[in-house]
Amino acid sequence: MDLLEENIIKDRIVTYQTREVILKDLLQRTFEIIVDSSDPAEIKEQATKLADYRLQLIEVQKYLKNPNLIVYERL
Repeated sequence: MDLLEENIIKDRIVTYQTREVILKDLLQRTFEIIVDSSDPAEIKEQATKLADYRLQLIEVQKYLKNPNLIVYERL
């Protein structure tokens, strides 16, 4: 593995660590909105976001366990 590849992997790891922190924060805030809301439409919308954030977090954590794993971004 050459120096460029190593630097790319290190940068990607930092990016994924940052995404992990952001997603955990989004999960917490979304959950709080669901708990505080009484509007069924808002609860449904936030629950959908919560599920999406959780799936993204699973992908991020999977990558962080194995940085050599190729993870394709969802469009």
